[in-house]
Amino acid sequence: MAAVQMRFVDQLLNDRAALAVLAAELRIVALPGSSPRPESARLWYRAREPYYELFIDVQKGGIHWWQLTLRGYAWTWSRTTGRVTCETTTETEITDRGISASALLGRVPPRDRRRALLFCAELLSLRDEPFIHRCGSIARDALAAIDAPPIELRPGP
Repeated sequence: MAAVQMRFVDQLLNDRAALAVLAAELRIVALPGSSPRPESARLWYRAREPYYELFIDVQKGGIHWWQLTLRGYAWTWSRTTGRVTCETTTETEITDRGISASALLGRVPPRDRRRALLFCAELLSLRDEPFIHRCGSIARDALAAIDAPPIELRPGP
C-alpha cells in the first residue's frame, strides 16, 4: 500500500499544475456550533474527493493544531509538540461493505517521510488563504528540520 501511495505523491510533486488544482479543491465548511470569531475557531476545509480534508484549530488568532488527510495519508501538527507527523490511514481500503471510516495505521517509513512532508508543504503553500498557507509554512519548517545537519553537542569546559 505504501508504494502505491508514494507514487501519487511523486507524480504530483512532478506536476505543479496538477498539484495546484488539487490544492484549489479545498473549500471551507461551516461547522455547527463553531465560533464565528476567527481568533478562536475550528476551520474545516474539504474537497469532493473522500477523506480529503483539512482541519485547523485557531486560538487567539494563531494556529494551535492542524490535520490534513488525503489518499491514505494524515499529516498532523500541534503547537504542543511542534512537530509534523505523517501517518498512513485505511482510507484507501475498500471492503465488501464499501468505504469505511478512516483509521490511522502507523507512521510513514523514514525513507518516505521527507517526500510525503514535501508534498504536504507544497500543497498547502499553494493556497492564498492565510491559515492554510501558514500550515504549509509549518510543514516547510518541519522539512527544513529534517534536512538540517544534526547538532553536535560538546561537553563544556
